[in-house]
Amino acid sequence: MAAYSHPPVTRPEPVRLPPGSRIALGVAVSLVAILAVSPLASAAYTLGVSPPYPGVEPVLYTVISTTGCHSRGDFPLAPRVNATSGAVHERLSASSRYCAGGTVAPDLASVSSFPGFYGPNFTVPAAGSYTATFRWVFSYNASLNASGPVNTGSLTSSASAIVSIFALGYLYDSTNSTILTGTGGDAFALFHEIHEGSWSGGAVRQVVVLTSTFALVTGHVYYFETVLTTSAEGITYEGGLASASLDLGTHGDHARLVGLRLSGG
Repeated sequence: MAAYSHPPVTRPEPVRLPPGSRIALGVAVSLVAILAVSPLASAAYTLGVSPPYPGVEPVLYTVISTTGCHSRGDFPLAPRVNATSGAVHERLSASSRYCAGGTVAPDLASVSSFPGFYGPNFTVPAAGSYTATFRWVFSYNASLNASGPVNTGSLTSSASAIVSIFALGYLYDSTNSTILTGTGGDAFALFHEIHEGSWSGGAVRQVVVLTSTFALVTGHVYYFETVLTTSAEGITYEGGLASASLDLGTHGDHARLVGLRLSGG
């Protein structure tokens, strides 16, 4: 397998919505359904890869960011990426309590992780349009708590707690040192947000299928690449208290890459 040496992909920032914003959980299902595109009807070339993955390597990048004297973020279970099984295990935790008399508004605790996989490398027999498919399965639990006075100035709430998972799938052209995002490829797997009160929940074996179409040329060497962006955030204004946790690591919870496929020509 050729050396993997391209610079890190520009990772999306964890989503931060202003207090009072709400997103319907049904959006996740709708977006996944839109992205689940059928394979080409008469593919001239097909490459399928499944566990145990030959020639696949792990990707992992983490960030913890806090502002305010009572903001905390950590990984109760450090992220682990298994390139043989395609499994990702981790737990994220963030909490924030606004500092009385503090100069920073809002106070924030944000914990983010970017686990994933690259490889195997491949070439195509002819130039043309190819569809890459990345299939993930998620089992997770999340917990959110937010409290504090409402209608603080122009704000509708003084606290927000958020957890999110995004999945991305793309190709890397190592011949040209170019990241190919294609047409499609990102899925909105999970987003939960709360402003007042508590919420907990999750899913068992939630399937997310990413598909993206690429114009590939013969003679170039390509890699599959797929990365999750996971985050837990607590955001507080005056009087606010917020905490968020995301479990992808205990009691059977995890994320798993279960298949890679290329078809077309």
